[in-house]
Amino acid sequence: MNRVKTKKKMPYKKLLFYGVDLTHNDIAIASGTFPLGLAYVGSAIKKKFGDRIVVKLFKYAEDLEEHLKQEIPDFYFFSNYIWNQNLNLSFADLVRKKSKNTLIVCGGPNITRIREGRKNFLAAYPFIDFIIDSEGEIPSCYLIQTYFDLEGEIEKMKACRLPSTLTLLEDGEMLEGPLAPRLGMFKDPSAITCPGHSIAPEFFSDLQSFDDLPSPYLTGLMDKFFDDQLYPLIETNRGCPFSCSFCQQGTAYFNKIAFRRLDACVDEFKLITEKMTQQSPGISRIEIADPNFAMFSQDLEFCEAIRDIQDEYQWPQFIGCSTGKNQPERILNAISKLMPDSLVISNSMQSANPDTLEAIKRKNISLEGYKKVQLEIHKRGLRSMADVILCLPEETKESHFNAIGNLIDSGVQEFTSYQAMVLKNSDLEQEDVRNRYGMKTKWRVLPRAIGNYEIGGVDQIISEIEEITVETNTLSFQEYLDSRCLHLTTMIYHNSGVFDIIHRYLKENEIPISSFIFSIYKKMGNAQNPLRPVYEGFIKETRNELFDSEKEALEFYFDPKNFRQVQLSKIGGNLLWKNLAVTLFSYWPQAVQVCLETLDQLIPIEEKELADLKQYLLARIANISYREIEKDITIEIQSEKLVRYLTDSEVSNGGTLIMTLGDHKHKTLSHAKTIYPDDPTGWSLILSINRVHTVTRDIEVIVA
Repeated sequence: MNRVKTKKKMPYKKLLFYGVDLTHNDIAIASGTFPLGLAYVGSAIKKKFGDRIVVKLFKYAEDLEEHLKQEIPDFYFFSNYIWNQNLNLSFADLVRKKSKNTLIVCGGPNITRIREGRKNFLAAYPFIDFIIDSEGEIPSCYLIQTYFDLEGEIEKMKACRLPSTLTLLEDGEMLEGPLAPRLGMFKDPSAITCPGHSIAPEFFSDLQSFDDLPSPYLTGLMDKFFDDQLYPLIETNRGCPFSCSFCQQGTAYFNKIAFRRLDACVDEFKLITEKMTQQSPGISRIEIADPNFAMFSQDLEFCEAIRDIQDEYQWPQFIGCSTGKNQPERILNAISKLMPDSLVISNSMQSANPDTLEAIKRKNISLEGYKKVQLEIHKRGLRSMADVILCLPEETKESHFNAIGNLIDSGVQEFTSYQAMVLKNSDLEQEDVRNRYGMKTKWRVLPRAIGNYEIGGVDQIISEIEEITVETNTLSFQEYLDSRCLHLTTMIYHNSGVFDIIHRYLKENEIPISSFIFSIYKKMGNAQNPLRPVYEGFIKETRNELFDSEKEALEFYFDPKNFRQVQLSKIGGNLLWKNLAVTLFSYWPQAVQVCLETLDQLIPIEEKELADLKQYLLARIANISYREIEKDITIEIQSEKLVRYLTDSEVSNGGTLIMTLGDHKHKTLSHAKTIYPDDPTGWSLILSINRVHTVTRDIEVIVA
């Protein structure tokens, strides 16, 4: 009997996948989160292709540069966010110069939805083989399987119209593939279609839901990022039910929610906590990427599990997230489960102008409803924040100022004042929208998103530029500047929480806190105002940071003389946070003076009491510009009334107050000073990442 000899199967060569989501880190770390998006793509690739592909992830330019000196990847996938686009593009260009055969793929939200703009982008960066549009795991796996099927012939791949991809052919034609469904949004894998190259539907049978996607933390893909500099980023769900026109997720594609199993989320959180406390002890923060955290029923149980972890490990001390826009009772119940002050509830408003809300396709709860929510937040001992956006369609100076005043008086403890960014793939980007609302835009560098990097052995100055609206047919440029001044005033005298004692005086005398804020705002142009230099500098920088085109801005910061000014913190920072930092650490006595003079005009106060208030407020701020941060300060208070206010106790006379940062704040600040530069840029980063309360001293004990 003759036996048929089978051909011996040859071992396959392992291929190398690079997932690149860089942060600028020359001036300071601009984007301090773990690279979650590409880590999930890497997890999907590892699941589908096993040890056929070695996955490596990158966050720092210097790490990527060193690896590219030693090896060239077969697959180079890079993220495209507004804060790292040009840095990532520069390295992608280097990879193409080193290898004509590497598959180079770009993904992320920073791509226009305008067809001509997409084509122009691909033409400007011909080293990009494909752009993945929207969610990336399924299209990435489809791309790589097609690469294997077509034996790495990239030009053949381009003709296939692969799912969720854009590509430019040699003749200049742009091809778009059909949009692949999101994870959790399909039950039949045959829903993933491709006109030019079919893959058997069962290929995706184990990659249909969000739960099918392995956690990159549990699989070890994130291990290299526990470096005591970055902070973890996690997701418990994807999608957003709202349709805000300024947001990249305000489209039907994202309107349904895909959830992860609760036990998977808890296991991941526990592992992260163990690794952070052991390998990154100086970082006490985690970020949750969910667009509406705590709004869904599962979030209550997740918060309960987080609290158990916090109680065991005393970590995390701060959880950054965007809480939901609806379901206030459910959100309050969930956040109440967490360690006190570890999560600030965000009550987004954006605008209080009905015409603006209609224009941006948004609905807010009523102002009365908003006040009730704030009252309940205070009752439960929670903290809240909100945000407003300047220069949205139909907004006026009056309506914007009214929104800020109403927010302050509603009881919200902090709010962020944004400018209307013209994000790629949002409604505000569309030409008809720009024309309808008379939008005039300028370009500016993103704070800290600039640096001098070695790329292929050559130093290059790379910066990231954003487009913002500075004028509309209902709000002039001068009114834009006026509004920015009010934003700075609220940052100093409301958002910081430092002046809570002043707010108590105002409330007990039935004076709206907004009246106090607007009184200070109106003084800022006075010649005798001791804070006038801060405001004049702020307005000068606000004007000078704006350019008429992206090209003009890029050329300006490419000039070594101008880049040196960025290094010296003279230009290029987040101006609100920078000037808040300058006020707290260089002009604090002057800020206290303005506060007390304004308070005295609104409420008659005895001279002795004003002197005690001054002592207390000066001691509140720990100056992080000092070489050694002073942890404790002792002050003498004579005013019985002030002591009662500060301690909520009945005393018959004054006393000695010991004010302290406490061990945790002192440790956090001391570690932050080793990461960030000792200048206004570094100070502003410490404030924005760790929040202002981290630099405030509280009363530890009173000795009568």
